[in-house]
Amino acid sequence: MSMPFIIPGFGTRERAITDIIESTALQKTALAHILNAEGEKIQAAIIRPGVTVDKLLDVNDSVQAMIYGITRLELILEAKLAILSDLSLIDTALPPIPAPLVPLVPAQVNSTDSDDKSNSNNNSASNDSNNDNITANSSTSNR
Repeated sequence: MSMPFIIPGFGTRERAITDIIESTALQKTALAHILNAEGEKIQAAIIRPGVTVDKLLDVNDSVQAMIYGITRLELILEAKLAILSDLSLIDTALPPIPAPLVPLVPAQVNSTDSDDKSNSNNNSASNDSNNDNITANSSTSNR
């Protein structure tokens, strides 16, 4: 099996998922080769002339430890693929995001309208104070 061609840089989400699946397949292939080598190790130990039971048990322990490690790696690879399937379910299960009903940018207030309102309020306040002054002046002149 040849080495995968990984394109550096930013890719699409689909390309990333494909790369993860390819890397998982390559790792599983490597683990299969290791298991095969462990089987060959046992066969070579058995046919060796003059091998003792203790030596065979040592080889067996070594192979058993390797199989334990491979089993743990297989579980990790299985979890990695399960995450990918969960992600694809999320993509298909979620409805598309609807367009917003209200504009995202708030409406701008026309500055001339607000200036006119504040000027009219100021004018009415000054008119009220002028009326108070006129009323006060007329009441003092009547005395």
